[in-house]
Order: sequence, then C-alpha cells, then structure tokens
Amino acid sequence: MRVLRTYLRTPPMPGGMEKHIKNLTIHQNEDYSCNVCFNTGNKITDYDIKILPNINLSWLKPNFLGVISFYLMTCVYFLFRQKDQYDVLHIHGDWSSLLVASWLRKLISAKAVVFSIHDQLINDFQRKMLVRQLHKVDLIFTS
Repeated sequence: MRVLRTYLRTPPMPGGMEKHIKNLTIHQNEDYSCNVCFNTGNKITDYDIKILPNINLSWLKPNFLGVISFYLMTCVYFLFRQKDQYDVLHIHGDWSSLLVASWLRKLISAKAVVFSIHDQLINDFQRKMLVRQLHKVDLIFTS
C-alpha cells in the first residue's frame, strides 16, 4: 500500500503534530510505502516531496492562507506527475486542509482519504467550515 501524507511542516520544526507525522511515517514504512509532502522542515524518507522549498508558507497570516497555498501548490506539483499514484491520501491539519482534498485525491488516484484533525474548533466559523468539507473524507482521526 502506498500512502501520501500531507502537512505544511515536518521536524525539525517545533510542534507535536510535526513529531507525530515523523513517527507515524517511520513506523508505517516498516510495512508500507509512506511518503510525506510538506513545505517547511526536513525529509523523513528519501522520497518525500518538499513543495516551494524557498518559501515558508506557515508564516502567512491568517494561517489558513498558508495551508491553502500549500495544498494548491501540491495539486500543481502532482498535475504534472501523472505517474504518481497512491492508495491513501492522509491529510493532517484543520478544516482548510480539506478545501482541495478532492482535487488532490483525483490527481494521485487515491482510493481513500484519511483526515487527522489537529484543531480545537474554537469558534462557529471553524466548525461550519469543517462540516462542509467532511464529505471528501473516508476516515477521520481526532483527539
């Protein structure tokens, strides 16, 4: 099984999500082929994909602008790489991470989309935006 994991940042960037993504990727590579698509940080495997390596998208404010920019550029990257196919697209983040999930799923021919939500959903806007995107997801992990 081939898994494409996506998130804006990887270690050595600080944060629990970054460490979680690294540990999960290392562990899953024992049984599967798991690659990470990211913008800031270091590769976890030799086959990871760094999108816009000279631009730190996590500095854009509000935060969702950086996330949306990352996912749009990820779609552009895979648009020109027709041979790249994955069984699972595993997206980490908040509601904005799902805005182009359907496009990315189609570009990599993923059979399933897994979403790990790392957001507190502290206001009605965030909750409403998430609910509008959930139809794109086959499995959700939350904490």
